[in-house]
Amino acid sequence: MIPILIVDDEAAIRASIASMLEARYPGTFSLHQAENGQRAVEFACAQSVSLILADIKMPVLTGLDMLERLSEVHYEGEVIVISGFDDYALVRRAMKLGASDYLLKPITYPKLKACLDKLESALPRRDIPSQ
Repeated sequence: MIPILIVDDEAAIRASIASMLEARYPGTFSLHQAENGQRAVEFACAQSVSLILADIKMPVLTGLDMLERLSEVHYEGEVIVISGFDDYALVRRAMKLGASDYLLKPITYPKLKACLDKLESALPRRDIPSQ
């Protein structure tokens, strides 16, 4: 199973993304959740995580600050940044800090699948179902 960490300060968004992944890819992912960037960094340091899906705007530690900290601790997985803001400066900064992709809210399955398809070869298992 591919370990994924979903990071967003809104529990409903975390649950929605988790439900989408569980429904479309049963048995493929081991899903974990964190409510802010600080918790995400702590989790990524304590456990192996192949992919982090993280909001940009969060209290305690933003998604951008989280990317900086992950770089400092040599996190080797992928990060997809999620935002409700279509802001080129945010996208550019996230990509410079190591984000693999950028998803705009609301998250839909086709948008999420497109991101996962791009990362397929970078994730530890190559047999992500194409649905």
